[in-house]
Amino acid sequence: MINPYAIGLSVFVYTDMLPILFSIICCLVMIKPNPVIFAISLAGALLSRQYFVFFGSAACLYYLLKLFYQKESYALRMLVACIISFLPIFLLIFLWKGLNPDNAMRKFYYAQGLSFQPNSIILYVLMFFVYFLPNYIISLKILL
Repeated sequence: MINPYAIGLSVFVYTDMLPILFSIICCLVMIKPNPVIFAISLAGALLSRQYFVFFGSAACLYYLLKLFYQKESYALRMLVACIISFLPIFLLIFLWKGLNPDNAMRKFYYAQGLSFQPNSIILYVLMFFVYFLPNYIISLKILL
């Protein structure tokens, strides 16, 4: 969570600030386990950005391994909290009959499929340098 890309996400993609906050809360709660706060924050991250399903899956696997190998008493409660946090997004997927609600762009992408948008090449090239800039600044500080 604390890396140079989080700065770029916070400045250029405003809708990613909320899931980053939820994921930081999840990480803090994993240190000092509280299943209720963990379930709410993970559900919030999933509802804010669907790609946080990977974070939730990793947390489920972590607590499953912790339960299986170390027999930790809190691991089962945290695993159940992980599973419960997936319920709101699964409910929306069921209601939407897909990963997003029905709209014109959904129909456009289903008809066209995944493709490269040539008219966005300038944006793609510029964003590479924008996202690389924090790494460049950090590397200069390390070298000097």
